Formats: sequence, C-alpha cells, structure tokens
Amino acid sequence: MYEYIPPQNVKKVMSAVGVSVLGGGALLAVTALLPRVAFRWIFQLIAVALFALGIYLYSAYVARRFCYRIESSANGSLDLCVDELRAKGRVTVCRIAVSGISRVDVIERGDKEKKDRLKRQIREEKRKQFGYCAELLPEKTCCLLALECGESLAVTLSYDERLVELLRGNV
Repeated sequence: MYEYIPPQNVKKVMSAVGVSVLGGGALLAVTALLPRVAFRWIFQLIAVALFALGIYLYSAYVARRFCYRIESSANGSLDLCVDELRAKGRVTVCRIAVSGISRVDVIERGDKEKKDRLKRQIREEKRKQFGYCAELLPEKTCCLLALECGESLAVTLSYDERLVELLRGNV
C-alpha cells in the first residue's frame, strides 16, 4: 500500500568514523613509537574505544538502511513493517498492527521539552524501545507508542509526512 525509504546523509557519519579511526591509529602509533610514555595502557584503551566507536557508527548508520511499509496482513488489517536493508538482502525487523498504535508523535531536534516528556512517559510505562532511524542526528523523528502481542512498545522512525498521516488516520 505505501513504502518509504528514508534518504541517508552519511557525510557527517563518515567524517566521525574517519576521525575516530584516525585518532585511534594515532594513539596506537604514539604508544608504539614512544614505549616509555607514562600510562601507556590508558592511551591504548582509548585507541581501542575509538576503533569500536568507528565500527559502531559505520555499521549502525552507513551499512544499513531502513524501509517503512504499510501493507495488508493475512487477516485484512494494516501492518506497519520496518525492513532493514543490507548489502546482501532485506530482513523485516519490526511488524506492528496499525490498529495497535495508540499515539504518533513528531519530535523536532530542538524540541527538548516534548522529547523529555515523551522519554519520561516511556520510562514510567516501562515500554520496550526500538530505534529505526536512518540518520544519526535527524531534524525530525516519528515516535510511535503501541501495544503489540501484549507488549508496550516505543518505536522511533525517520520522519515522513505521508507515513505520519497514514498512521494518524488509522489511530
């Protein structure tokens, strides 16, 4: 019925990956060239952490993409499906009945008050949280509060006006 693949802006993330990997390499080079550096192990530990950060950022925001779909299920109701697109295929990582979505919130990056209020509500209601955003620091996100198979969920998606309209129209 509807499918949306949010665009990725990987320039910022690739810059952060490059800085973290180069920083980690520089720290390891310093400890290798200057073996008498005080607290050498601290520099090596920071280097490993920088490498891990670079790998995480690359795998979370560059190597994968998401596809949001609203489609009819076998029983005729509408489902929101989130597919993870990788180099070797497509895997459905989330499927929620649209009728089970109780609230759809659009959160802008600068709206700290709304974001904090929503986080507090999610924590108080002990909802499981899932994030399927395509960008590291998006301008807008869409947060869905839903009940699926008896579990209270909070799902964060990249913002798309048409997707939000479809989800709100069926809430």
